[in-house]
Amino acid sequence: LLSRRSEVAERALCAIQQEASSSGAPPPIFVECDLLDFAKTRKAASIVKDAVAGTGLDVLCCNAGIMLQEDLASKDGFDITISTNVL
Repeated sequence: LLSRRSEVAERALCAIQQEASSSGAPPPIFVECDLLDFAKTRKAASIVKDAVAGTGLDVLCCNAGIMLQEDLASKDGFDITISTNVL
């Protein structure tokens, strides 16, 4: 589970862990990532790459996106909507 730390992410991780445990699937991992910060995104990508190096990646569900946000800049100077959804 790639996400910022939040109560919602914790609940999602717990639910996925329960499902994985009951089905005999390998447990999911949590990797902290903030799509508005390229350094944190690169670090998360490195963690995922290392975590799946020996076994590969079986499932990838992408569910990040924002819209109709204020015209604000990310830490790296890009519009937050473009930074989250595109970059």
